[in-house]
Amino acid sequence: MDNDELGKRLFEMTMEDLNHLIPFEDSISTGIMKLDLAAKTRQVVHAVQLEDMWQGFNEDAQQFTIYLSLKLSSMTLCSVLNADQELNGLEWQLVIPRFDSFDEDSQPSCFGEYLQAASQIDITDIEDYDIDEACRFLDKAYDFSWLRHLPGSSYRPRL
Repeated sequence: MDNDELGKRLFEMTMEDLNHLIPFEDSISTGIMKLDLAAKTRQVVHAVQLEDMWQGFNEDAQQFTIYLSLKLSSMTLCSVLNADQELNGLEWQLVIPRFDSFDEDSQPSCFGEYLQAASQIDITDIEDYDIDEACRFLDKAYDFSWLRHLPGSSYRPRL
């Protein structure tokens, strides 16, 4: 199994849980403010815990982007008994384009549309983790079954 499989799972968990935190129809400025506050207070949202938020220059995109750092929540970490791998240190960043990077005719109108522009997960110290074990842990800890019903979804959890 490759790193993309772990990234897909973390991305889907993150997006699902952020949709519970901030209503789709919120304004972009309100949504960013809520994300920033949640990151500053290390808020737990279901399976994930927000850790930090900052902006930095993204070499790949050649523009400034917003980074939202996350970890697994304590509830998620405790949900699988006899886990073969310690995932307490697993940390990833959701990479979100800055609002000013959108063309004027393609600017999102609400926070939900803006969040959908996030398409990248950067996993910190990924080489420290056994990808197969981490994916098995997440498949046990999180219900990905709703992904099977999305049109065009190729995700199938391993049981």
